[in-house]
Amino acid sequence: MVFPKGLLLVCVLSLVVFIEAIPTNRGLGRHHKKHNCVPAFLVNATEEVRSEFKAIVNQALDAAATAAAFDELAAKHPEIQEAYQQFKTNVETKYEALSTEAKEALKAFEEIKKNTALSKEERKQQEKAEWEKLSDETRRAIIDLIQLQGDCGELDDRSAEDNN
Repeated sequence: MVFPKGLLLVCVLSLVVFIEAIPTNRGLGRHHKKHNCVPAFLVNATEEVRSEFKAIVNQALDAAATAAAFDELAAKHPEIQEAYQQFKTNVETKYEALSTEAKEALKAFEEIKKNTALSKEERKQQEKAEWEKLSDETRRAIIDLIQLQGDCGELDDRSAEDNN
């Protein structure tokens, strides 16, 4: 199963908003919002750039248009260009090492995203159901592929454990 380069990037970046919304084990009632939990290339970006990124992710664009929008965003903001290029390279490299389960999950998430018959709420429900079917190991692999950084709730706890 091979993703074309642009499609892989779009799929990975589209999962950012979904993963950011997963309830955490921190804070009151397991629903502590993850603040500044972003892909690596947006760590030093302004809130405006992060908002533009999320607006692209939330649009119902096809893969080519979405990839072009991400490239345009990076071109428009020189402060993230180098980090964005490195991010893209890392995604392609890490994808090759993913398990079959993780690759199939990414394909399933892409199918959900491009299903224009679904409402935003239906899309979220299907993404959540797909996510819940995955093993913890596969979830971690996908999160690592996305290269999230910042205050990511239990994702921070996972990173701390990995570093011990």
